Amino acid sequence: MSKNHRRFWLRLWAVLFGLGIAVALDYGVRQIYLKITYRPLVYHHPHRIPHPVYHHAIEPNRESEDAIGRYSAPFFSNSLGMKDGRVREVPLKGDRPRVLLMGDSFTEGIGTAWEKTFAGILAEKLDRAGVELLNGGTVSYSPHLIRLRLEDLLEQGLRVDRVVILVDISDVLNELQYADSDNGTVRYEEFAPFQQQAEAIRKINQTNSWLEENLERNFVILGAISRNLRLLWRNQEKTIGISDYDQIPRWAYEWPDYRGPYEKYVEEGLRRARRNMDAIADRLNKEEVALTVVVYPWPQQIRRGTKGGRGEMFWKDWCAERGVDFVSLFPAFLSQGSSEEVIEKYYWKDDCHWNEEGQQRVAETLFDEHRAVLIPLEASFEWKRR
Repeated sequence: MSKNHRRFWLRLWAVLFGLGIAVALDYGVRQIYLKITYRPLVYHHPHRIPHPVYHHAIEPNRESEDAIGRYSAPFFSNSLGMKDGRVREVPLKGDRPRVLLMGDSFTEGIGTAWEKTFAGILAEKLDRAGVELLNGGTVSYSPHLIRLRLEDLLEQGLRVDRVVILVDISDVLNELQYADSDNGTVRYEEFAPFQQQAEAIRKINQTNSWLEENLERNFVILGAISRNLRLLWRNQEKTIGISDYDQIPRWAYEWPDYRGPYEKYVEEGLRRARRNMDAIADRLNKEEVALTVVVYPWPQQIRRGTKGGRGEMFWKDWCAERGVDFVSLFPAFLSQGSSEEVIEKYYWKDDCHWNEEGQQRVAETLFDEHRAVLIPLEASFEWKRR
């Protein structure tokens, strides 16, 4: 072996040895950090069960833990399969006026103890005023599943005096994902707007999950490189794969003003949502039950500075047409400072849901507004036992 040849191999081994040392240090530093500060993301919802008609529900009379990511809290459900302050029997017909909340994970108060959720805070306030509040909010419920759940409760004989439905930007996608089957049940299609690209998206998601779990969690430098490469890929605006899937939040956050390649999905999602809300309004009108619709912002909308229109406009117009009470929570959040200040103050870190202070803000706003958002407490309606 010549001298130059030996020098080449020595340099190569030196480089490889150096890289090995660098990777080992990268890994070691990250592991020390994880030992000190890392709290694993946990998703634990043993109280959630499948349902033959409206896909999924909350198990009645269940005590468990509700964990989403870094956030967790004790969980209790009542006999109606609704989140509550304790396991308890709820009669179908009460002895005082009742308000029923319906919505998705925001309304349910996922990962937050009952007494810290806006529903729990309102329940305590209304209880002192002689009004009972029930919280039928359930993860991923949009007008479609709300309609099915509400119809089921009414058919069971549940009596309420006002239904308050909270809607948000995720409803457009959920209306597409949860579709009626021929047998009358609901099926779930994760990539409903992207059937042709579904397999490509699924593979890319699997790759992303592997990178997040093995590189980005365990290494500092390699993790940063992985994250930046994935962001670069997203920014390439590919015609298939994860960049398409990542477009979903973009058009969802801009509805109904969005104009672009996914406009037909927005319009279809809105059409389905309106059809289901029409059915809800008709049924409640028949039952002589008042209806309130509440819209609220996600952090992304606050960051965009969304005010009038977009997320509010569609349901505000619908409520005006149907003679339904309408409440917007956008001003309650957008008036509290800069977008980043509002998000940091009222939303969980790295999550779209309200923190405890955000829950308190919602409760204060809904209970105020001249006390007319839920049930007018000045006895401006005549309540009678039915």
